[in-house]
Formats: sequence, structure tokens, C-alpha cells
Amino acid sequence: MTAASPIEDVPKFANRLNANAPNPFNPRTKIDYEVGSAGRVTLRVFDVRGKAVRLLVDRELDAGRYRLTWDGTDDRGRRLASGVYFCRMEAANFVQIIRMALIK
Repeated sequence: MTAASPIEDVPKFANRLNANAPNPFNPRTKIDYEVGSAGRVTLRVFDVRGKAVRLLVDRELDAGRYRLTWDGTDDRGRRLASGVYFCRMEAANFVQIIRMALIK
């Protein structure tokens, strides 16, 4: 009997939303996230009252690592006020939220 071995290593990913950097930030911050398996992924920014202020990602993505830059603006392109904001990632049965501080 001969054992089979993989031709190449396939990286394993897990759904994960990493802390943004820099934090606090002005005027922009980078957000790294990881998708465990192909499917719809949504990243939204909310203010402290729970109002959605910016949709960053809403699409089908393959498994892998991703990075985006948020410029501290809302969906209409207006600069948001200084304060605490939350980025929420949803993918399959996964939800994670990070806290971000925008300073001026």
C-alpha cells in the first residue's frame, strides 16, 4: 500500500476580523480580515448608537486574507465626527465586532 501525499500545501483560513491599525486613527485605518471558506462576507461600520454609517464589504469572497482601508467617511463620502465606531464582520454563521476610535 502506498500513502498519498499532497502535491502542495493548501493554507487553512478561519473567519477572523483583526484589530484595525492604527487605532486610534486619523484620517484612515487599515482593517485586516480572514475568510474561512468561500461565501458572502459583509463588513459594516456602526456608530455608538448602533446606526450603520458605512458599508465596506458586501460580496462573495474566496477563502483567504484580505485588507481594506477605511477613510473615516460615511456611505455618502462625508467625514465622520471624532468618536468610537464599531466594525462588524458577518460571514456564514460568524459575527465579530471590533472597536475603532476616530480622532481629529
